[in-house]
Amino acid sequence: MKIFALFLCFLTISCTSSKKAYTPTAKTKALDALVSDRHFIVKITSAAPQVTSSMLSIANSGLLGPGNTISSISLTGNGNHITIKGDSIVMDLPYYGERQMGGGYTSESGIKFNGIPEELSFSKNKQNQRHTINFKVRGEGTEYFTVNTQLFPSYKTTITVTSSQRNSIGYSGQVSEILK
Repeated sequence: MKIFALFLCFLTISCTSSKKAYTPTAKTKALDALVSDRHFIVKITSAAPQVTSSMLSIANSGLLGPGNTISSISLTGNGNHITIKGDSIVMDLPYYGERQMGGGYTSESGIKFNGIPEELSFSKNKQNQRHTINFKVRGEGTEYFTVNTQLFPSYKTTITVTSSQRNSIGYSGQVSEILK
């Protein structure tokens, strides 16, 4: 009987919820300030293209640099970025993947934009302190891009770019203040 009582006590303790009120850290408050000021840069460190048979062929041919795989391509030091200044966005991202339809190739093979997006929204998940930035921009020609950016309290970012004419691609990076 004592063992059963001990087991019941252990079970009761392990099932109780221990929700604590979140207290923002200095780092979280600094990220909140960057996002609310809309004045920051996301420096891209890696690309994650969709793995397709064409990408497998590229990997098998040895065209990817050392340390790269078809699902993770290092972009460290390449200067690729997304910069947000107020309502303006400057985006310079390389593209690895397949074009799916129409429009033909333009002079630009990457994903570039400089201007005011057609749609722009900012939101914050208070539970995990993650900021979400969504925007839609028109690329060269008839192509449209939908960009979803997640900013984490660690200042790490994940970005997903969906195109009207290409396979989607993901990026990882680091958010920082724009130095004046």
